[in-house]
Amino acid sequence: MKSKRVDAPLGPLAIALAAMLSIGAAVVWHQWLFWLVTVLLLICLGLYLNASWRGKEQIIDETITYLHLSSDAQ
Repeated sequence: MKSKRVDAPLGPLAIALAAMLSIGAAVVWHQWLFWLVTVLLLICLGLYLNASWRGKEQIIDETITYLHLSSDAQ
């Protein structure tokens, strides 16, 4: 079974921190632009985690299938 790990874990951590700071700024300064930035950051975070957990495995599996390797290939 393949272990699911996040590539470069400081990346999503930084994105999550930026989203939290943006939420704080939106609450303090009552600006809609901060909410927009927060939504965009959360979308980026979701895409990053999806690509890190599932995307790379799908690409590897599709590539191996495309190569038509024998079952005993290493």
